[in-house]
Amino acid sequence: MSGDQNDSLFVPEVSPPPGEMDVGAVLSPQEFEVSCHHDIAITAGTGEVHNPAQEPVPDHPYFRLDVPSLHTEVDTVLRDFWIKLQGFQDDDAEMANQREVIQQGREIGTPKPLVVTTVGPAGVGKSFLYKALFNRPNIAKSSAEGRSCTLYPTKIVLQPDAPGDTTSSDLDIEFFDAATITNMTGNHIRRYHEYHFGTDNDQVDDESRRYASTAKEFFDVAFDKTGNSESAARLQFLLTVEMIRSGDLLSACVDAIEQRISSAGTTQNRKLSYLQVEDSELDQIRSVADGLAPFVDFFVIKTGAAVLEAGLTFIDLPGLRDINQDRIARANAIRRDVDIELIICDRPERGLEDSDLDALIRQSIRAHGFNNTILVYNKVDTIFMSGVQDANDRIRDSTAEPYTTIRTFNAQANSLQDATVKRSYLMYLQDKALNAMIRERADSLRDNIAAKYAALDPESPNNIAVFAISAAQYLEWIDPSRLRTPVMSVSDTRVPELKRHLLSLTGARNYEHIWHHVHLVMAEIADSGTRVLEKFEDEYGYSAFCEQLAKVQIPMLYTDLKQLANTLLLPSLRIWPYQRDAEQQLELVQDVITEWQQTTNGPVLVASFNKALRDYGFIANSRARALQGLRINWNQTLQECMGPTVEIFIQNTSARFATGWKQMSSRIDDCMNDVFAALENSADQTPFKASFHREWRKLEHAIFTKSGSFEFQLHRVVRATHRFATTEEDVGCLVASLMAPVYCKVARQTGVGKYSRQVAALDRYLVTGGWNGGTIVDRYEEAVVADLERRLKPVIHWFLNEIKAELLNFVRVMEELLVDDQQLSVGQRESRRRLREALPVYQERLRRLQEAIPRLEE
Repeated sequence: MSGDQNDSLFVPEVSPPPGEMDVGAVLSPQEFEVSCHHDIAITAGTGEVHNPAQEPVPDHPYFRLDVPSLHTEVDTVLRDFWIKLQGFQDDDAEMANQREVIQQGREIGTPKPLVVTTVGPAGVGKSFLYKALFNRPNIAKSSAEGRSCTLYPTKIVLQPDAPGDTTSSDLDIEFFDAATITNMTGNHIRRYHEYHFGTDNDQVDDESRRYASTAKEFFDVAFDKTGNSESAARLQFLLTVEMIRSGDLLSACVDAIEQRISSAGTTQNRKLSYLQVEDSELDQIRSVADGLAPFVDFFVIKTGAAVLEAGLTFIDLPGLRDINQDRIARANAIRRDVDIELIICDRPERGLEDSDLDALIRQSIRAHGFNNTILVYNKVDTIFMSGVQDANDRIRDSTAEPYTTIRTFNAQANSLQDATVKRSYLMYLQDKALNAMIRERADSLRDNIAAKYAALDPESPNNIAVFAISAAQYLEWIDPSRLRTPVMSVSDTRVPELKRHLLSLTGARNYEHIWHHVHLVMAEIADSGTRVLEKFEDEYGYSAFCEQLAKVQIPMLYTDLKQLANTLLLPSLRIWPYQRDAEQQLELVQDVITEWQQTTNGPVLVASFNKALRDYGFIANSRARALQGLRINWNQTLQECMGPTVEIFIQNTSARFATGWKQMSSRIDDCMNDVFAALENSADQTPFKASFHREWRKLEHAIFTKSGSFEFQLHRVVRATHRFATTEEDVGCLVASLMAPVYCKVARQTGVGKYSRQVAALDRYLVTGGWNGGTIVDRYEEAVVADLERRLKPVIHWFLNEIKAELLNFVRVMEELLVDDQQLSVGQRESRRRLREALPVYQERLRRLQEAIPRLEE
C-alpha cells in the first residue's frame, strides 16, 4: 500500500453547508438584498434541499476513516497473500492451516450493535424523530388518529451491504410464542371476568372498565370478529361466566389466535417476511401487522442508514400510559435489556414536574447510567415558539446578541428601496429573533434538566444528555417539494447535533474493533507464516517442557481457578445472613401492611382495593376517598422497605467478588511467572528464544484482555442482579411476581368480616406463616440469590475455558517452532519457498495498514 493509498483510507473533511457556519449570523439589509438578487431563498421559495451527508460527524478518528475502503484494502492484502500460496496439495497440514487463517482474516466484521430504545408518551413525535434520524420521511408511521401510532415494538436493524441512502427495506413480522399468548389471554380473561362477573365489580370504576374494554378488543381481534358474523356469534357464546370458569374461552381464544397467525402465512419460526419493500409501501405491510397487533412481538425493519452503519440498532416502543400490565411488563423488559435509552417528551414542564416522566428518567439512569440516558424534547419549534410581539419586544429591549444586531439592522431596513424586499427582510429579522429565543429556552431547559438529575450521583462527572429538537422542521429541510424555507435553520433544529451524539457513542468501540483486527488478527497471520518457516532443533528438551505444561501445569491451574471460584465467588452471600436480621425485616414488612390501610383521613378498609389486589398491587382510581385518582404501587413500598438491606448485600457482593478475583488473578500470575522463568532461565540463547518472547508477549496480552473482560463481567453480573432485585415497575418484576399469587389469595376472602380477614391473610402469607416456600423475605432472598448465581456461573465457565484455551494455544505455537522428524516433500519445499517470498510483502503492506490505524491514547 503506497503513501497515497494510505491517505485514501481517510474521508476528506466536508465543510458545513452554507449558512450553517454560524447559526446566529444576521444579514445586513444590503447583504439580504444582494442575496435576493442572486435568487438565494431566505424566507420564501423552496431554496436548497439539505443534504444530511454534509453534516459534521463526531470528532473521533473512527469517523475520519473511510471504512468501506479500509475493509476493501484488508481484503485485498489478504487475498493477494492467499493467492501466492495456492496450487499445492492440502495434505501439507501447516500450509493448509496457513491458507485457512488467511481466509478467515479477510472479513473484519463489526462489533455487536448497541441497542437504542425510544420511549415516551403517545403523540410526542417519536415517529417524526425516526424519520429525521434516518432522513426518510416514510420510514415510520405518524398518523395516530387519536391513538398511539406504534401498536407493537418496531426494531430497525442494519441490513448488511445496504447503501446508506437506500429507501427500501426487508421486513419481518415476528409473533409471540404459544406460551406467551396463553398467559396474555388468561390475564385478559381474568380482567374481563372481574369487571362483568366479579363479586366486587363496580360498574363506575373507570380503571376496571378500561381493563375490560381492552380485553374485549383483544378477543375481537383473536376471533377476527370484524365482518364475520359467525365468529362474532361464537365469541358472544363464549363470553359467559360458565365458559370462562370452565376454561373453554381460554382454549378457544388461544386456538383462534394460533389459527389467525398460521393463516397469515407464517413460517415455522412464527415469522412473516417481505423483501425489498420501498418506504412508500411500508404502510401496506404495517396494516398486516396492525390487524394482528396484540400478538406481534416485533416488527423488524432491516435497512441501511448512517446511524445503523455506525453500530446502532433502534427499538421504538409503543407510547406510555398503557393500562395493560402485560404490555407494560414486555416494554419494560425490553427497556432494561437495551444499552441506550432515548426518552421522548414534547412539553418542557414534563421534564421538571411530570411524575411519570420523572420516574421514567430515574429508571433509565438506574438501569443504564447517565451516559446512556438521553432526554429528547421534540417539537421545540412549537413548545418554545413565541409570538411576533414577543420577538419585537425582545428586539427592542434585549442587550444581548443577536438582538442588538437585529435592532440595528431593523432600523436600517428603510434603506431598502424595494417594498417587497423590505417586507421580506423584516420577516427575516423576526424569524432570526424567534430562533434565538428558541435556542435560549432550549439551552436553559437542558441546563435545568441536567442539574436536576445530576443530584442522583453527585460524584459522577457525567450529566444526562438533553436535546431540544424539531424533527418536523428538519424534515422540511430535506423535502424537495416544500413551498417555503423552514423558519429554523438546520442547525437550530438540533437534529444534526443529536445524530452526532448518537454516533459518538459507537466511535471508540468501532475503532477498537478495527485496531484489534489489523494489529492482532492480521499480525497473527504473519506470525503463523513465520512459524511455518522457523524451525528449531529441540536441543534443550522443549518438547518435554510443552508436554509438561499441557498435561500438568495447565490442568492444575484450571482446577485451582475453579476451586477458587467455587469457594470465593460461589455460593452467593445471603441478604439476611442471620435469623435475627430476617425477623427485623419481617417487622418492617408488617408495618408496611398496616400503613396500606392508613391515610391522612384515617384507616381505609383493605376491601377498597380488592380489584387492585387482583391486579398485582398496582392501584389506580381507588374507591377510598382519600386516595381517589392516585396511582399507588404496593410492590414498590415493599421493595423500598427491603431496599437498604439489598444495597448492603450488593456492596458486600461486589467486595467479595473483588477479593475472589484478586486471588484468582494472583494464581494466574504465579503460573505465568513459573512458565516464563522455566524458559527464560535456560542456557539456550538460540533464535528460538526470540521467537519465544514474541509469542509470550501475545499470550500476556491475551490473558490481560480476558482477565479485564472477566472483571468487567463480574461488575455487570452485580449490576444486573441489583436491577432484578430492586425493579418494581410492572408485573414482570421480582416483587410483583412474588406478590401476585398472594394478592389473588387475599382477594378471595369474601363474605362477612372479609375486611379484617384480608388484613390477617396478608400478614399470614407474607410474615407469620409464609406461603409456597416461606415468608416474603425468604422467597425474595432465594430469588435474588438464584438470579446472581444463574448469571455468574456461565461467566466463570467462560473465563476458565478461555484461560485454558489461551495457554494450550501457546503450547501449540511453541510446538510448531520445533523441527518435525518427517522429511519435506518437493511440493512442501516449494510451497514454503513461495511463503518465504510472499511473507515480507504481506508484512510490509500490513505495516502500512497499522500505521494508518494507530493505537489511541486512553
